[in-house]
Amino acid sequence: MRFGQLRRRAVGSAAVLGLGLALPITAGAASAHAQPPGDPQMYVVKEAAGAFAQGGTGTYGITVGNSGAGPSSGTVTVMDSLGPGQTATSLAGSGWDCTLVTLTCTRSDALGAGSSYPVIVLDVNIAQDAPGLVTNGVRVTGGGGPAAQDHIISTPVEDTPDPVPAQLGITKTHSGNATQGGTLPYTITVSNASGAGPTSGQVSVTDSLPAGVTFESATGTGWECTPGTQTFSCVRTDALPAGSSYPQITATVRVGAAAACSFNNTATVSGGGSASDTADDPTTVTGGTCDDGDGDGDGDGDGGGGSILPINLNGVLPMFNNISINNNVQSPNGSNVNTQTFGLGTD
Repeated sequence: MRFGQLRRRAVGSAAVLGLGLALPITAGAASAHAQPPGDPQMYVVKEAAGAFAQGGTGTYGITVGNSGAGPSSGTVTVMDSLGPGQTATSLAGSGWDCTLVTLTCTRSDALGAGSSYPVIVLDVNIAQDAPGLVTNGVRVTGGGGPAAQDHIISTPVEDTPDPVPAQLGITKTHSGNATQGGTLPYTITVSNASGAGPTSGQVSVTDSLPAGVTFESATGTGWECTPGTQTFSCVRTDALPAGSSYPQITATVRVGAAAACSFNNTATVSGGGSASDTADDPTTVTGGTCDDGDGDGDGDGDGGGGSILPINLNGVLPMFNNISINNNVQSPNGSNVNTQTFGLGTD
């Protein structure tokens, strides 16, 4: 009986006795002998969205992935480093916690093998004097990977073409004639040619008045006008785009008795990054000594012309000195011829 009991016990304890019995393997035993998962391997790739230009902007895309055999674990950290000529303006990515000042992004959700996180987008400003190639380096650490991974790229930067300058023009007009002793308003318009660049800095309009003409007033929306006696000026600093005009300036002058009966009023525009331009506005004065309206001030309305007779008679009148006149009717056997001499034009 004792051997029989031992045998039964041996069947229940085959592993201990080494009897080679075919026994079912429990779930707990399978778990204890399963292979551990593989290690993750984090990597980072950085790309530039096209070529950059001096004075412009640029965009980088940063991708973090897992090329290992197992999922990531713990915190994954991305650190970016910009080369000279670049300034970061924005750093963000879905699910990432990013800090622009330090150019760092982190996250802790597990990343499966063969997968990648959402892209991190980095926006930069490119300096006006940036070199022909700008560099950008990025590093990823953590996630349970064996080591940090780096990626450095160089992006070409195009030279900025010389800016197109502004091309300002000026016109000056008035309506009707000026009256001696009265006032006359002029309209001044400043424009920028189509295809030109915008103005930059201060734009100035200067008006030089002729003798006998004095300044009364000057106004225009956005213009700051400074009065003078024989000159006045108006300035502004807002940029004027190509193909546009500033609001008009209305300048009123007084025409004195000493003013010429016909004169030019000249205005000049300068500044704004443009070459200067000048406009002349011929003006006729009536009234007073200019009452005939012909511009010469002599009151005769003839425009300063000479004699109304276009023929010079000096050599014509002397021919009348020898004219024969017959005052009688001829009769038979009579001689009735009489010769008379006129003394016209003789000394």
